[in-house]
Amino acid sequence: MICRHLFAALLFACVFVAPSFSTPALADEASHRKAVEDLLAVTQVDKAYNQMIDMMIDAQTKQLPPAVAAPFKDTVKNFYAKYMSWDAIKEDFMKVYMENFTEDELKQITAFYQTPVGQKTIKELPQMMQQGMQRAQQRLQAHMPELQQELTEIAKKGAASGGAAPATPGQP
Repeated sequence: MICRHLFAALLFACVFVAPSFSTPALADEASHRKAVEDLLAVTQVDKAYNQMIDMMIDAQTKQLPPAVAAPFKDTVKNFYAKYMSWDAIKEDFMKVYMENFTEDELKQITAFYQTPVGQKTIKELPQMMQQGMQRAQQRLQAHMPELQQELTEIAKKGAASGGAAPATPGQP
């Protein structure tokens, strides 16, 4: 008798109560997802992402000897097109935004990017990031001899103590 009542209560909960909990969650998730899609569209993340990939590949290619630069660039571009294109990673980006921002926050961010200042930010930010990375690279290059010296000293100490010496930058 108790089993029948328990079974009836569970059946009632599954049929009538559970859907009432899951339906708003699904609706909330759909509207939350829509808020992310709106933000990504306004900020043109797909274009910025593709530009970033191209700049990264170009920067890597410039460091290579001319004989291998073109094949390297083609191979890396094909690889990225296959596994790291915007279409391939968009869902991952969507999840990250949904995990870190509420729907209301996403709507507020989108509203900002729809303003003239927000549009200027979208336009200028990629160039600003590139300029910042160039300055960071210059700073790193200016201090690279110091790092190489310290690493060489560590390698010498390791070799003197009988341990295997780690490879230093620029040396096999």
